[in-house]
Amino acid sequence: MPIGPELSVIGRTANRGALINSSVKPSDDIAPEYQGWFVEMKTGEMHTEREIDQENRAIQLIMLDGHEHDFPRKDVESWGALELSLMPEGIPQTMAVEEFRDLLAYLCSLE
Repeated sequence: MPIGPELSVIGRTANRGALINSSVKPSDDIAPEYQGWFVEMKTGEMHTEREIDQENRAIQLIMLDGHEHDFPRKDVESWGALELSLMPEGIPQTMAVEEFRDLLAYLCSLE
């Protein structure tokens, strides 16, 4: 199960401005299906991924490797939605301006 959105047709569903904004400020508009969640264990260990289910006995998250993981409720201290996107802030700042322009042109071409 994917952690992020399917991008093969992103140029059909998002314009250049939306792509820039979601790259620069990913937390401004998080699609509900990609909302990040945290699970804090009673041991103090913290997990942040995508939630898929809250069962009577466990909280299920999709981990970064795409696999589901159950956290037994008896071991969970707290859980809830993250305020920030799972997509890290500042990705464009790790690229040269030309690289970011090329990425945007490529994404816009995906129809």
